[in-house]
Amino acid sequence: MSLIDNMLKIVLGPKANERMVKKKLHYAIYPVFTTAEDFMDYVFRVVWYLHPYIDEGADFTFFLSCPVPELLIPAHFAPEIALYADKVLKRSRFIHIDETGNAEQQPDTAINTASFDAIFCWKHTELQRLNAKITINMDKNTFGGNWDILYYYQTAFPHKLNSAIEKSKLFLESISKNSTHKKAYIFGTGPSLSDVISRDFSDGIRIACNSIVADDNIMEALKPHIIVCADAIFHSGCSEYASSFRKNLEKAIANHGCAVFTATRDYYIYVNTFDPSTADKVFTIPHHSEGDLNFSLNEKFSLLATNNIMTNFMLPLAAYLARHIVIVGADGRSLNDDTYYWQHNNLAQFHNKIYSARVVHPGFFSSVCYNNYYLKHCWNMERFLAIITRSGKIIENVTPTYIPALQKHSSEHVVPKDEKEYIVINDALSRLVKDKEWTKYAYDLNNEYEERIVQEATHAIM
Repeated sequence: MSLIDNMLKIVLGPKANERMVKKKLHYAIYPVFTTAEDFMDYVFRVVWYLHPYIDEGADFTFFLSCPVPELLIPAHFAPEIALYADKVLKRSRFIHIDETGNAEQQPDTAINTASFDAIFCWKHTELQRLNAKITINMDKNTFGGNWDILYYYQTAFPHKLNSAIEKSKLFLESISKNSTHKKAYIFGTGPSLSDVISRDFSDGIRIACNSIVADDNIMEALKPHIIVCADAIFHSGCSEYASSFRKNLEKAIANHGCAVFTATRDYYIYVNTFDPSTADKVFTIPHHSEGDLNFSLNEKFSLLATNNIMTNFMLPLAAYLARHIVIVGADGRSLNDDTYYWQHNNLAQFHNKIYSARVVHPGFFSSVCYNNYYLKHCWNMERFLAIITRSGKIIENVTPTYIPALQKHSSEHVVPKDEKEYIVINDALSRLVKDKEWTKYAYDLNNEYEERIVQEATHAIM
């Protein structure tokens, strides 16, 4: 029996029956849909993100001024949405609204948004005008619309997540107490991963991330104990990309017995869509937005929210579980290559599905400045590695990287990347950190000062 299976046996024990009195919850999707295209797009987002609400007594109301079309899942959406469509649609009302804004079935009654427990708003421009108890932005054309609909579950049903957090804490404590490993390996998805997968990593806890599950051979070579994933678009989202990721993630759990750690925001998606045998191996850790890196998870079971899986999950988990942290495949990229987040290993990515994520979540991609995101990650790595090493732990990077903080901790055999890039990034960071707005967790640029520095750093490498 594997380390993970042993810890699960300790933590899970017999299943406990939740005895909660469920009240009826009424949700509306607003504003009025005037075209069949918009309605079709958002009705299936509701199916994906809100189908777990049905088990909590929820129903949904849609308002339309156009006829209800034949319901066909749009192109590039996750195909498994079809599995949950009937469940949601049977608990939905479709009310036709005339041009005056009144319900045609009750012409003297206008839409009363205040009568619903919450309003999911698919046009962010309508948010301020709503008279409602709770409003949630789900506008696909905004950055926040991809996150807010996920975040609301933990607000609506805290008892569900509180028990999951407690289970996760006990599980992680069990690994920490029972593991004999003094070393933890962190595997990124950079191109250099292919150069080292033939090595023996059996002397440490192995933590992998994200799309590394795309390749069966890599998974077989690394045999990770833990896989971490925490992206609202690529992992818990409703695109074909996210669907492929989840399918491979569930296969990895089944084939290798690994545990999965994800954001509290996304946890309910996995446990409500995975087979019970694999859902039992999904865990979560809450995040806080203020303060600094926390890896004393036995004292405070919460992680600092950052913009990258390395600092968001992998480094603090490794620092909690081991004294010697070995980082593999965290290549970063050149500032010249600013058309996407990273250079990915050709095998550890769902390349043919990326377009689907862009189509389904346009607001996410339209607002990202990739070099600003990258520089912010470099800054987080600098300060996180400093905190970890000051605590007496060892950081060792064993593959080539553009990230300055990792270059400082590289083994002697690692060939350094472009020295000019190293100097330019460090200079840009020394100027950017003076702007307190920049240091906050954000993807976009806040002002002209930040924009100028990021542009200057980019041009300096060309």
